[in-house]
Amino acid sequence: MIKVHGITVFLQALGAGLLVGAAALVVALLWPIADPPWLAHSGPVALVDVTIIDVEHGESLAGQTVVLRDGHIERVGPASAEALPAGVRILDARGQFLIPGLWDMHTHSIKRSPQFHHALYIANGVTSVRDMSGCLSEDDSYWACPHDRRRWTNEAVQGQRVSPRYPLQSSYQTNGGNEVPEGLPAFFRLESLEHAEELAAFYRGQGVDFIKTYSELAPQQFAWIARSAREQGLGIAGHRPVKVSLETALAMGQRSFEHGRLFLFECFGGAQAFRSAPDPLAAYNATLRLRLLTERDEAACAQHMRNMAEAGAWWVPTLTTLRMAVTAAQPAAHQDPRLADIPWLRRKLLWGPDARRAAAEPLANDGRSIHAHLFDLASRDVGEAHAAGVRILTGTDTSDTLVFPGSSLHGELQMFVDAGLTPAQALRAATIAAAEFAGAQTTHGTIAPGKVADLVLLEANPLADIANTRRIAGVFIAGHHHDARSLQALRQFARAQASSVRANLRLLWDMLASPLMRRQLAD
Repeated sequence: MIKVHGITVFLQALGAGLLVGAAALVVALLWPIADPPWLAHSGPVALVDVTIIDVEHGESLAGQTVVLRDGHIERVGPASAEALPAGVRILDARGQFLIPGLWDMHTHSIKRSPQFHHALYIANGVTSVRDMSGCLSEDDSYWACPHDRRRWTNEAVQGQRVSPRYPLQSSYQTNGGNEVPEGLPAFFRLESLEHAEELAAFYRGQGVDFIKTYSELAPQQFAWIARSAREQGLGIAGHRPVKVSLETALAMGQRSFEHGRLFLFECFGGAQAFRSAPDPLAAYNATLRLRLLTERDEAACAQHMRNMAEAGAWWVPTLTTLRMAVTAAQPAAHQDPRLADIPWLRRKLLWGPDARRAAAEPLANDGRSIHAHLFDLASRDVGEAHAAGVRILTGTDTSDTLVFPGSSLHGELQMFVDAGLTPAQALRAATIAAAEFAGAQTTHGTIAPGKVADLVLLEANPLADIANTRRIAGVFIAGHHHDARSLQALRQFARAQASSVRANLRLLWDMLASPLMRRQLAD
């Protein structure tokens, strides 16, 4: 009896422990996660004796006073002639340089972006992002939906939240139907023109600005989407589907093309045969990647670039993502201190396997990886496309493998300069050109009276060295001033969230509860 009683007591204790553990897990999952600390200064402010960077003309204008009030730039003029209005906080900016807020034109935001992304965007001077994700229903547990991004934007402008602006809204990726979980409306699978019309109407109702195209759309599906989006007043932007030529995509009105492989494929001498294969993506192996290097049609490539420039389309190369395949095999990539800013769940579950696959790529005859050669060629494409008149924008593909929110945009700027752009041209791609793409050039992208007060204060001149965009002394979004103390607090918050067990558990729960993510993880 004593033995049985002991077992009973043990089982009761075990059951109580499991109940306590389950209750603790429920509390951890349901208890609200903290938002970034708000330490910004609000109210009118005058930046005195600052050097303004004119991103339109690539010039600097020293000795200026810039007055900010009610979220906008009120006045700009020589410091010696500007009489400062009463009640304005004075910020001595001698020796500092003022640029418009930076734009990241290719990101992927999630419900937990306030914890894992937003603080790092602002700390790195990224005040606007174009998100390239969305939702296939009214809401999703993992992905940020248009209504989330609009709310974050409005709260940031009001000084109620640390967040960049989200000026444009995207659909979820349209990929031919394989991205669609069971149980969702049939029209998402795009099996007819009528489906495409329903899909475009659905996204129009969500308030998106464009439908994101993806790699596995069939040519007929792409044509349906292009037509239906146009009828609903929506744009199309994203990947060029592998079975669709650049010429066709331009003719059908694709407005922006994403990622650095665009011309690697389009300039390939065997491009037509590749597109005609039953499953082109299955054929994309190391052998084909080597052929992209050795079977390049330079004359056709130059013509493709001229055609894209004449069509007025935009290219977002996201060289950062191509660079990942090169750096993944390098020890330094796995010692990067910024890894501490990334949730350990993402590093282990998603980044680790992706980096190991990239590091296993065979070497070319010269001992370098094929990925390294492809990156060099894509970098050359950026310089040549820009010279041909193709409109280039900065984007990073946050939060893809080894892409760090905010800071990777500075790396992208550096890669643009390494590709042949001047620092001024690279800055233009991250400021006024991005605003122009968004149709917001009258209110964003330069430093002038009446424009929104999204600004970055630097310690050194970025026109002399693009690396100086990293030397951030302060960030303004809608006139709210994040000084050095606030920026440090934001960086500390993001790092603490990345290592938080509770925040990572919430991230895991969000993933598993999302039909869209379960579909992606299964693939």
